[in-house]
Amino acid sequence: MVHIAHHTEEDTAVSRGAVDAVYRKVLVRETGAISKPEEKGPHFMAIPGDNVRRLRLEKGWSMRELAERCVTESRTMDHTTIMRLEKNKGFTLDTLSRVAKALGLASHEDLLVPAELAGWEKLSGEDRAQVARMVEALAIASEHRTPA
Repeated sequence: MVHIAHHTEEDTAVSRGAVDAVYRKVLVRETGAISKPEEKGPHFMAIPGDNVRRLRLEKGWSMRELAERCVTESRTMDHTTIMRLEKNKGFTLDTLSRVAKALGLASHEDLLVPAELAGWEKLSGEDRAQVARMVEALAIASEHRTPA
């Protein structure tokens, strides 16, 4: 299994914890669909299918049209793959990567951002770093709060 955690050069000024606080921790096999993404970390966040559906609908595409845009010279994809992904019923790293590219995202990791941060994929590296620092600061502050 591969832990999805990609950091760009823009993120180097931000601690690893801050960036990881924004990205959802999901383990995805290199090959072979997984039937249920594994949750890592203390917070429940949106899973990739929610973001795929939101972005697909923003573009006005059907599942079939998105699948057609994911076809490469060596790999096919049909609408049932998109349907399974949107329902979070199983996906591979390859599927996430091809779908992200078809949706115009810089990385498959942009599909792992919680729904509360919809629009993350449109932020510049500097803005992402600023948001990540704020999340890290809030996480540290919450650790030091006394329970009510």
